[in-house]
Amino acid sequence: MSIRRPAVLSAVLVLSGAAVAVVWVRLTGGPALFLAGLSQLKPLVLLLLLSVTAMFIFFRFIRWQFLLRMVGVRLPIKPSLSAYLAS
Repeated sequence: MSIRRPAVLSAVLVLSGAAVAVVWVRLTGGPALFLAGLSQLKPLVLLLLLSVTAMFIFFRFIRWQFLLRMVGVRLPIKPSLSAYLAS
């Protein structure tokens, strides 16, 4: 299998996900309604939502590191975190 095939598959999956997101936003009222809803959020609530999201991502990364070590894969934390966040 060449390197090109996984890259093409990844591109197709990313574009499919983007298309689904665009259709979803349009079917639920469009970008204007979405942005209007965001503008009604209180800054403290928005900060709380972003903090909880960051916390869950951090805990999922810790779990990922644990699972990697359970199968014998040892990666340095910083590059592993970069790869995890990029994916």
